[in-house]
Amino acid sequence: MPQNDEYRTLAANCLRMAKDTGEAGQKAMLLNMANAWLRLAHKAEKNSHSDLVYGTRDQPTLAAVQ
Repeated sequence: MPQNDEYRTLAANCLRMAKDTGEAGQKAMLLNMANAWLRLAHKAEKNSHSDLVYGTRDQPTLAAVQ
């Protein structure tokens, strides 16, 4: 399972637990956690489409060779 899908699953779990709780403080905490998981999912999705190539000083990147 891709990492962004795992994050979305965790966010959904937090939302389900928030719906099931009657305690306002716990509900707020779970909603904040769901929001954080969704932000991570968005970043993971964005990063999965990145074409960046990283190199070290010992191994130059393609851009440094051109």
